[in-house]
Amino acid sequence: MVTSWLHKFIIAYSMIIGLLVAIPAVSQDRLLSQLKPIFEESKVALLSQYCNDLVELSIDSDKYSYSKRQLEFILKKFFNEYPPKKFDIIHEGIPKEGIQYLIANYTYTKGRYRIYLLIKQLDGRYVIDVINFAKS
Repeated sequence: MVTSWLHKFIIAYSMIIGLLVAIPAVSQDRLLSQLKPIFEESKVALLSQYCNDLVELSIDSDKYSYSKRQLEFILKKFFNEYPPKKFDIIHEGIPKEGIQYLIANYTYTKGRYRIYLLIKQLDGRYVIDVINFAKS
């Protein structure tokens, strides 16, 4: 009887730990290292995991705030229209405590976008708060 209870406890505990590990508690370095493959391979679902619950997205002059689910839909459409060839981080910095910015070039078949990301610390993890695509 005790072993049955202990066995159930261990299974439940393992499942909870597994779920906590699956939730991306992202360090700053990990987020930055993930951005290149995310953009080069159009991994929209993975990108949205690193985003704040509400993200400001600008593409050229259109600027709106989107939920993660809406953001995924918009970015899937963007990546289909402008399939990625290359993503190069040009500059990154930390102008204020807990906030970081990143500037990158996103090259697609017929041109290039400059991408600006604003990353902030929220509840001990880093999340993308602003994504700005500007044709260059």
